[in-house]
Amino acid sequence: MTIQPKKIILVANSNSILDIGRVINDQDIIVRFNVPNKQKIEMTGHRTDILFLANTVDLMEKRLKNKDFKRLVGTLKNTTVFFPYEDDLINKINPACKIVYRKFFIKFKKYIKNSNNDKYKNYFFEKNIKVNVVEQSYYWAAKDLMSKDSLSILTTGFIAIFYFLNNEEYKNYDIYLCGFTFQGWSGHDWEQEKKCVLNLIADKKIYTFDG
Repeated sequence: MTIQPKKIILVANSNSILDIGRVINDQDIIVRFNVPNKQKIEMTGHRTDILFLANTVDLMEKRLKNKDFKRLVGTLKNTTVFFPYEDDLINKINPACKIVYRKFFIKFKKYIKNSNNDKYKNYFFEKNIKVNVVEQSYYWAAKDLMSKDSLSILTTGFIAIFYFLNNEEYKNYDIYLCGFTFQGWSGHDWEQEKKCVLNLIADKKIYTFDG
């Protein structure tokens, strides 16, 4: 009997998601990002073992007010949340959060510190959801691999790829990508990340369901 290798499957939030439920088994680890669409979760194994959640204040405060995010949190009882950014890392790469508010029809802008991991870890701990914060050494090593001189911020997906590739805990897993399109926020260097990922695929260090 042939033993199938265990897989870590990183499922992006794009519209290019494939129905891969038939190739997933109970030993595989399903990794999702931020606030995945419910329909796409159903297409890609139903469960979420690890959720990589970008944890800057500007993003988290919006999520905590969002009903879709609250619905998602209610489904995470068997999920471990991973924060890709330590507070110190956020303060280095994205230190300020702009708050816009109005008073007497006048718009005001206020800049605040963009890191508050203690608050967000406690939010999940109170719901009995485990939180891990990725050591920033993974971020800087991945940054060097892509382009150490670039001023762009690494995507959560790219951080996750590098984390699983270089963490001894997951050395017996094959890493698969699903739905990565390398498009989105302009603060990321999508072309450089795509180039690095394609090289990893060519070297058979990671794999893809997308062809």
